[in-house]
Amino acid sequence: MKNILWKIILIGAFAILGCSACQRATPPPPSPTRTVGGALTPYVFATPSPTPSPIHLPTTTQQPVLPTSTPFTYTIQEGDTLSGIAARYNITVDNIVMANPGLKSNFLVIGEEIIIPAGEENTVTNLPITTPIPVSLLSPHCLPSRDGGMWCFVEASNPLNTALENISAVVNIYTAAGEIAMSSVAIPPLNVLHPQEAMPLTAYFPPPLPEDFQASAVLFTALPASEQMASTIIIVQDISYSPGRQQATLTGTIQLAEENSSIQQIWVAGIAYDAEENIVGIRKWVTGVDLSPGQSIPFTLTVFSLGPPIADVKALSEARE
Repeated sequence: MKNILWKIILIGAFAILGCSACQRATPPPPSPTRTVGGALTPYVFATPSPTPSPIHLPTTTQQPVLPTSTPFTYTIQEGDTLSGIAARYNITVDNIVMANPGLKSNFLVIGEEIIIPAGEENTVTNLPITTPIPVSLLSPHCLPSRDGGMWCFVEASNPLNTALENISAVVNIYTAAGEIAMSSVAIPPLNVLHPQEAMPLTAYFPPPLPEDFQASAVLFTALPASEQMASTIIIVQDISYSPGRQQATLTGTIQLAEENSSIQQIWVAGIAYDAEENIVGIRKWVTGVDLSPGQSIPFTLTVFSLGPPIADVKALSEARE
């Protein structure tokens, strides 16, 4: 009986041990792990930066008003030339000479009064206009005048192989808002622009002037030379400068080429440039003389700067029968 009871106890113990072994064999549940997904892509916000609004110059041109029909007197100032006075009042040198008999165009007396002739009040649109020949124009270079006004210089270049004449341009002054505040016709010191050469055009603006402005120029007239022009040879022998280089004096000779006929008038234009090759002054010299082919005459011409010191001076000439 004891043996049977002992066997039952042993069988129960083995059963309990077997169940414990079964529990230890079961693997523990996996511990949670962190998984890393795809790389984060940042969202870029497009924040526009402010940009200044440019001034858009209109393509249309406001027409400058030409002289009124009332003549008046003008007192010659230091540095004045007939071409400069003519440009200021939008008339021609010939008109001034005709209105002032005995006036010497190359010898003006400071303080002398001259008559500025009458002109018909008009605008450029009312004048007969011929389609101009393409001429290259540089941007205007403007400098203040002593009376509070302003002179603007525009260099015109002839790209053709033939001479041109009656060249002019309209210079417009734009406000900061892009509106035309003032306009004036720019004219040359000489009538003829020879092939492959450049010549300045000059426009004057009276005071008051806009505080902030831009200047632009458009070609107004340019025609083929109506006849064969006399050819001259200009030789500048010396250029002397004043202290500060505010004026330059040119001396030299002008010779009439052999193939020409005799002429009775010679024009010389002196053009002053600053160190940046901007035009800063123009002076015209005119003489009436009978000159035969091959002959030459001397000339002396002083040109003044309206602003920066003069770095260089060039001379152009024209002969008239």
